[in-house]
Amino acid sequence: MTQAQLADARDKAKNTRDGAVRAVRTAWSHVLFPVESMGPGKPFDLDHLSITARERSAVPAAVYEKASAKGDGIIKEMLGGETLAARLAELWPADRPHLLVSEIAEWFAIYVYLPKLRDRVVLETAISDALSKLDPKFAYADGFDETTGKYVGLLWQKAPIGPIPKTALLVRPEAAMAQLRTSSTPESGPKPLDNVAGPDVTTTPATISNQPLHRFFGSV
Repeated sequence: MTQAQLADARDKAKNTRDGAVRAVRTAWSHVLFPVESMGPGKPFDLDHLSITARERSAVPAAVYEKASAKGDGIIKEMLGGETLAARLAELWPADRPHLLVSEIAEWFAIYVYLPKLRDRVVLETAISDALSKLDPKFAYADGFDETTGKYVGLLWQKAPIGPIPKTALLVRPEAAMAQLRTSSTPESGPKPLDNVAGPDVTTTPATISNQPLHRFFGSV
């Protein structure tokens, strides 16, 4: 083949490929997603959104824009702390004092009646928002030590700083408060403070021997 024929073949191949891509985008007109079923005996129903992907750079971009907050709001880019706490109150087993954050993330992915989150960052932001309240519905811990039975990095009414590790837990308030009360109880009685005297006190050995001694205690 001559160089002109090769160039013509390449142009035709490109045009054919572009035409096939446009045909796929034109045919892709529905986004299917599961929703909670209202009928008895059905785990879920399928709903759909209509899209037009002809002018998009890719079908996934068109799907996300349609399903996100810019479109029909199927995918949540924000989840409030109170909404998260209300959902967890429905799902948290009564016999479990703590839950893995990774397990909660799976719940939002597999349970059709829960909001569909954009990613784990949305969940972690909601957790931080809920923990910063004056009366949070749960506490936070970086992990759980099976040997000591204690929570590591336990926080109450305070959001964690930095990324949440894979071992992170949400802890029931009663379990968190029980550990915090134990850790705040002093292991021994108050210790005397030596050489305690006010700024205006002047003493001599003679006056000390003639006066009753006073012992001062302090605790922090």
